[in-house]
Amino acid sequence: MPTNADSSARFVSFNETEVERLPGKTHFWYCKPGLIRDTNLMFVRAQLPPGQAHRSHYHPQMEEILYVRSGTAEQEPWRSLRA
Repeated sequence: MPTNADSSARFVSFNETEVERLPGKTHFWYCKPGLIRDTNLMFVRAQLPPGQAHRSHYHPQMEEILYVRSGTAEQEPWRSLRA
């Protein structure tokens, strides 16, 4: 079991996230290479104001999970998502 001294496995609270401000959205990084040692996992909370969107993209070697906390969202080419 990892200990708090093991920086490769740690819990990152919201206050400890790495914040990345971009036009029309803010990313709160919980896990990514460089933030957590020895990981390939990327976990980010993207906060978009109403009416904003991100450019269409895909991750060729990854899967993506979208979780809508409030409001609605559309993810093409799939279906609309609602919280």
